[in-house]
Amino acid sequence: AGKEPIPEEEGLEIPDEKVLGVRVDFFRRGYNTFTVNAVKPLPVEGIAKVVNVWVVGRNYNHTLKLMLEDYWGTPFELYMGKLNHSGWKKMSVAIPPQNPDGRSGIIQKDYHYSTRMGLKIVGYRIECDPTDAYGSYYIYFDDLRAVSDLYEMEARDIDDMFDNW
Repeated sequence: AGKEPIPEEEGLEIPDEKVLGVRVDFFRRGYNTFTVNAVKPLPVEGIAKVVNVWVVGRNYNHTLKLMLEDYWGTPFELYMGKLNHSGWKKMSVAIPPQNPDGRSGIIQKDYHYSTRMGLKIVGYRIECDPTDAYGSYYIYFDDLRAVSDLYEMEARDIDDMFDNW
């Protein structure tokens, strides 16, 4: 589908044969939404900058949103785009930077404890266009990736103990 190989996985024989598929059946037209949730939220190390996923569109005018939890567990939804395309398409969303006050926006770290940071990907929300919400709808996901800044994790003083006891 045009996926770029991950440099760190070069030479590894990892099969890439499966995707996540979802089928939704609509019983009547209306303003419908459905979610595709991870069994457990997926942690993203470091300070996340961008989240990408490959999605199959079927020319429906539905909207895809990424569902996140920040450092404190506060839920957020970020708009990824419309699903009005055919075939596979790489959809991306930039994670907005946390506000300088450290108390509002999508908080990815606590300035008091530099050893703990990150957010969690909870899943996706698909908001259906009422004119297209009828019959069966299929959507497929593949190759979820997050680009994150790991500087603070890599530059951390190894003698600085974790405050988790």
